[in-house]
Amino acid sequence: VKRVTAIEGDSVTGADGKIVIIPANEVFVLNDNPEVSDDSRTQGFVALSDIEGSVKFIWFSSSKESGARWNRILKLPASASISSRPTY
Repeated sequence: VKRVTAIEGDSVTGADGKIVIIPANEVFVLNDNPEVSDDSRTQGFVALSDIEGSVKFIWFSSSKESGARWNRILKLPASASISSRPTY
């Protein structure tokens, strides 16, 4: 299981310090245990067409500015579409 952390048009900073823009129809994914599994840091972007599954509920939500978003935790997502940004 991977977590989508950046979508089309977002920017990420690589291990080498270079900023990369996520291309159209692709996402950047991370996992919680990089010691035993690869993610976009080593394998690159993932095509939207390669993603299977759907969001059932929001397990946890936070931001750097406000911390935990308690009003979103354990709620159904507004949209299950990975290509649209959620509203906060």
